[in-house]
Amino acid sequence: MLCTSATEALARRQPALEPAVHRTADLEVDLAAHVVRRGERTIHLTAKEFALLACFVRHEGRVIDRATITSYVWDENHDPFTNVLEVLVRRLRRKIDDAFEPKLIHTLRGSGYRFGLPVGGSRLSVVGDGQPRKPTTDDR
Repeated sequence: MLCTSATEALARRQPALEPAVHRTADLEVDLAAHVVRRGERTIHLTAKEFALLACFVRHEGRVIDRATITSYVWDENHDPFTNVLEVLVRRLRRKIDDAFEPKLIHTLRGSGYRFGLPVGGSRLSVVGDGQPRKPTTDDR
């Protein structure tokens, strides 16, 4: 029987059929070489920023909740009641989104995050009451 951390490490391993390089808009992420480029610019990320981006690109187009992200990026000793995830997302946005269009990291209030091109070309999000709203600065 595998211990919990060994099981989690196996779960984080890249599946054999997954491409080593992911492309979304003008963002290119080489998961094997840990190289990130947006447009013509190489972007340098910390280990945690890269782990977060890897989680995003592996789940592109899907809503990812906080629990999924934190289990992917941190070990079981991570305190889920801190704002560390929001700080890390902000740092990643600063590097891969702020100076570029289209924005690829989208906050879905009460749900988590979605990585990828804006859905349907619209920048409207649907909130818990089902009513569309304009995005805030955090929705980028």
